[in-house]
Amino acid sequence: LGGRQPATELRIARALVPRDSLARRAFLNPSAGPRGVEAYGDPSVWRAELPWASATGSAHGLARAYLPFALRGEVDGRRYLRAATTESVQARQGWSERDLVLQKPLGWAQGFLKEEPHIFSPNLESFGHPGIGGALGWCDPKQQLTIGYAMNRLDWRVRSSRALALCHALYASAPLASGGLPRAPA
Repeated sequence: LGGRQPATELRIARALVPRDSLARRAFLNPSAGPRGVEAYGDPSVWRAELPWASATGSAHGLARAYLPFALRGEVDGRRYLRAATTESVQARQGWSERDLVLQKPLGWAQGFLKEEPHIFSPNLESFGHPGIGGALGWCDPKQQLTIGYAMNRLDWRVRSSRALALCHALYASAPLASGGLPRAPA
């Protein structure tokens, strides 16, 4: 797994400079007030119903939310999604070599992010979303694996170097590097 993170961050910073840039309008709308993005770390903001920022939770909760997608819709004997629904997210539905806001290659499937290969996962079926300040929710249905990463303080990067390092270490670990995690009987 690799990344060109410093180049991505530099491109985004450059894209934010022009007052009329799409990146600037996207990142600054709505305004977070004088504290900027740090305001999203306040409990009062967590309790607000903000469609673009209200997915607040723990790393465990984030990983658990992706679990039905990793297990073809069923967790602990309870069906949450049809298997066909989970399969529809695994293939890219759109791709841009240079996203106009994030200034990097980027794809989507059913609203989930489909990253470049080897950024968060080596498997093209994987999907999820990095969150504001570096959090990450990710699903790898091929490995039946979910990843939840949250931290105490916001990171300034679009992709947290800590989240990337954790993903890289996970895929380099013995169970995954040797062909996968042990599976429960079907």
